Amino acid sequence: MPPSDSRLVRACRALLVLALALQTYLLYVFRSSGAEGELFPHADKVVHACMFGGPALLALLGRWRWVALMLAFYAPISELIQGTDVVERDADWRDALADVTGIILAWGLTRLLRRRA
Repeated sequence: MPPSDSRLVRACRALLVLALALQTYLLYVFRSSGAEGELFPHADKVVHACMFGGPALLALLGRWRWVALMLAFYAPISELIQGTDVVERDADWRDALADVTGIILAWGLTRLLRRRA
């Protein structure tokens, strides 16, 4: 592995930790203003895809495929957790679907980038 590739892997892994911390905050702490505050219809689904696709992309570029796989398992679990009284949010299977869609898009983008490299 060339030195620049090694630096990219380390940088992606470090950014992954930050991305997962942000994801946790957004999933369980952050309170949005609801549908009336959206820029466009279903913008929250795009946010969900990015919240899981971003970390998955970093994990895949950081050569931690297992993390991307764990995110795919975690997506529906996070929705179940949000549906509990502890978190006081609403569970939505469409959010889990958007999460997994983001992970699949990250996987496809990673394959495309590796083919071109």
